[in-house]
Amino acid sequence: MTKKVTAQGILDFVYNFIRKQGPSTEGTRCRYRTTKNGKVLACAAGCILSDVEASELLNAGYLNTSWYCIPDQSIPDRFRGFRNLICGLQYAHDVATSSKTIEEFGEVFEEKVHQVAIDFGLQSPVSD
Repeated sequence: MTKKVTAQGILDFVYNFIRKQGPSTEGTRCRYRTTKNGKVLACAAGCILSDVEASELLNAGYLNTSWYCIPDQSIPDRFRGFRNLICGLQYAHDVATSSKTIEEFGEVFEEKVHQVAIDFGLQSPVSD
C-alpha cells in the first residue's frame, strides 16, 4: 500500500488483495500476516501493513488483535483515521472466510465489501 492513504485507496487495495489471495486461514486460525511458501498471506487488516508496521504491532503484542482494541498510538500513523473502515473490511473478510467454497468466498466477500463502500460513502471497488 502506498504512503498516501485515502479511504477509497484502502478499500480498493484490500478488495483486490483479498480477491486475488482468497481466504487467509488454515482451519479456524487467522492468518493476520504471515509468509507461506514465499507468498504473503494476510487478512484485510494485515495486507495494508508494511513489514515494519507489522513488526511494530507484533512487538507491541497486537498483531492478532482487532483494530478496535488497539490503542490509537499503536496504530500506524497513516491509518489512524481509518480504524472503522479497516474493521469493516476485516469483518467482510471474516464473514466470507466461513464460506464452503472459494467461489462462495468471492461472492460473499464482494457483497460485504460493496456494503462497506456504501456505509462509508465510497465507490464500489473495481478489480485490478
